[in-house]
Amino acid sequence: MLDIKNCTDYLEGNYFTDITFISEDQGNIYFTAYDEDEDQLAYIMFQFMNDDSCFVNMKYAENEPYMTLEQLVK
Repeated sequence: MLDIKNCTDYLEGNYFTDITFISEDQGNIYFTAYDEDEDQLAYIMFQFMNDDSCFVNMKYAENEPYMTLEQLVK
């Protein structure tokens, strides 16, 4: 299972900077980070599933729904 450091490493390797851990809730991990490609702040959620896979979800505004960027598999 991914932990906060692994999530941060993933974000740094995918063009995100100024990464800030926000919270961990029901096994999901939340961050804000600056998206260098889009030149704006992003809200990121690592959503952990029962089969040990993880969805990386992102949105650009707090009131938007998350969109899935990628599914990471163990």
